[in-house]
Amino acid sequence: MRPSTRSRHSDREARRAATRDRLRSALDVLHGQGLRYTEISVEKLSGTAQLTRTTFYVYFEDKVDLLLAWLDDVRNDVGAVPAAWATSDTAPTRAELRGLIDAAIARYRPHAAVLAAARDTALFESRVDAAYRMLVRHSVDDLREHIELGQRGGWIQPTLAAPEVATWLASMVHRGLSASPPTDDAAYAERLEDYADIFWNTVYRPLA
Repeated sequence: MRPSTRSRHSDREARRAATRDRLRSALDVLHGQGLRYTEISVEKLSGTAQLTRTTFYVYFEDKVDLLLAWLDDVRNDVGAVPAAWATSDTAPTRAELRGLIDAAIARYRPHAAVLAAARDTALFESRVDAAYRMLVRHSVDDLREHIELGQRGGWIQPTLAAPEVATWLASMVHRGLSASPPTDDAAYAERLEDYADIFWNTVYRPLA
């Protein structure tokens, strides 16, 4: 690729990324108003981002193409560092467990609007369904590795079915974040306590 061609490609990618970010901010606004992604038109989304419909289609084929780009952003963000589960090699106390769950959820909480959009769109769009499942799988694998490490270390009961339990727990949290995210800090704190109780009673309490 000649330098001039590379430069044009780089410029286009930068403009596409900037457009994607503006549309993402618009999604956050519309999601906060209670609108589902499946109900939001390209015109509505672009207008909220103060972009024209033509600009939208310069960079994205449709709303699914845009959503897949957002999901790539989420994966890159949450995958930048290992989850706390993956680096913990001892059984946590109940208080420490709450902190671990808080740290895990904090990686996804800023992306609640995208997660909700993905969950709704995945019902009828196979590409989004696959991308969303891959995102959940990231959380499942982190938790499964932690459970298996605990079983080898003797601080999680060896009869616990690690893959199944990790899938159930991680999916529960993802569903909660995408289907009914906490509306404020107080609601988030209450949800966090519920999750801590469920994780504690399922994973650690039998050997605590």
